Amino acid sequence: YNSAYLLDALNAIDTPEVDLRLSPENRPLMIRPMGQGDEFRICIMPLYNRG
Repeated sequence: YNSAYLLDALNAIDTPEVDLRLSPENRPLMIRPMGQGDEFRICIMPLYNRG
C-alpha cells in the first residue's frame, strides 16, 4: 500500500480511533472510524511494482 494514501485517509478521519481491516497483500485495506457505524469507510487498493 502507498503510505501517503494511508496518512491522507487517517488525516481525513476526526475520531481518535479507527478500525483497520487488513487482508492478504492483493486485497484492499479498509479503514473505518470507530463510533460512526458503517456510514463512512475508506478503501485503499494495493499497488504493484512490476519491474
